[in-house]
Amino acid sequence: KYFRSNFKQATVLFLVVAIVVALTVVDILVIVMLMPSTGLLLKILMLLPFLLVVPALGYVFPLQAFFDNSVIQTIKNAWIMSMIHFLVSIIVLFLNLIPVVIFLFYPELFIRCVPIWVCLAGSVIAYASMALLDGVFLQYIPTDDAQT
Repeated sequence: KYFRSNFKQATVLFLVVAIVVALTVVDILVIVMLMPSTGLLLKILMLLPFLLVVPALGYVFPLQAFFDNSVIQTIKNAWIMSMIHFLVSIIVLFLNLIPVVIFLFYPELFIRCVPIWVCLAGSVIAYASMALLDGVFLQYIPTDDAQT
């Protein structure tokens, strides 16, 4: 029942996240490869819009699972929460980037550990992320004392 009710929204959210990630990757490639002589400060300024958006990506799917919102409201809430809880956002972002970093810097290790990535690592990263986000989400659930 829950799978069916969240499938459309989760699919739309996945497409939005995929587009944002694709744009981020293309932007980074353009900045690094086509503009090697550009100064570091200018490169950071060019990446600033994505530095404000990417941390919110770690909130999107947990928010969709935890709260009942529209797709647009989920994206808005994810961005707002990521800005309010910026330290948690950065930690969740780094957790989610562990496989990417290992793949980019240690491809042999990554390929040797594919069974571990498939069976265990994704679940461990998701569990650790949700453990951090659970504390954030609980702050936004009204308690019974507040309603009386």
